[in-house]
Amino acid sequence: MNYGKKAESIDNIISSVFGHPKYREKFIELRIRNHWAEIMGKAIHSYTHSIVVRKRKIYITFDSATLRQELFQQKNKVLKNLNEFLGFEYLIEVILR
Repeated sequence: MNYGKKAESIDNIISSVFGHPKYREKFIELRIRNHWAEIMGKAIHSYTHSIVVRKRKIYITFDSATLRQELFQQKNKVLKNLNEFLGFEYLIEVILR
């Protein structure tokens, strides 16, 4: 029975939930975390301590100061790779810790 309510597809419901700014950022963070080894490689993945997305910036903490310094010199490339993975320009800055 429809009871006079308009039926929505599952895709529309999911899009509206994850399109909400409150959930969108967390969804992007989880997506990056789950695919971090694919995006950056297994070696970098093994030295990554945490990944946090806040206000369109990604904060990445590493266990290795040497690796952090190497990636610091390639921040623009890391940012480009992450945005390409997402499929749109969302992240505006990479902060390495």
